[in-house]
Amino acid sequence: QNVIRLTVKEFAKYVDVWRVFDFMNHIPNMLAVFEEVQNAGKILEPSICFSTGPEHTDDYYVKKVGEILDVTGDEILLCIKNHGGLGTPSRIGQLVAAIKDKYPDMVIHYHGHNTDGNDVGRITAAVKNGAKIVDAADHAFTGYYGPPPILSVIQDLRGDGFEPVGIDEAAVI
Repeated sequence: QNVIRLTVKEFAKYVDVWRVFDFMNHIPNMLAVFEEVQNAGKILEPSICFSTGPEHTDDYYVKKVGEILDVTGDEILLCIKNHGGLGTPSRIGQLVAAIKDKYPDMVIHYHGHNTDGNDVGRITAAVKNGAKIVDAADHAFTGYYGPPPILSVIQDLRGDGFEPVGIDEAAVI
């Protein structure tokens, strides 16, 4: 704990947004980082790590969000971290909807990996259900294990009436 706290204190001088996760969603493992990030006055983005096991229901994740809020307060961004590129678009949309139903004012960031080539669909479903922040990358840097291609994400979301904010498409092209 001391090493974690000292490390966060030092890096907080240079890092403004802290996405914090435990791949098993064990909230006590994240507490030291939560506390130090908040003490430094930086933006805290606790994450729930998405998986598809039978225990990974909407109720499970909504409960985890509640556990996070119990220790952080509501001045956070929440990330749904799908580092395995798992689940269908409808499953991700359903999860975002469940969290927004319980916590309607929460800002949700969906972060996925395009492992199966389906993260554009998952991003679109997340946005349609209330996610406000998503990740995408330049086509040359996406491959299979990174975020999906940004122009594909923009075009898909635009087709559903969502305009990107702060993106210079010409620069991306």
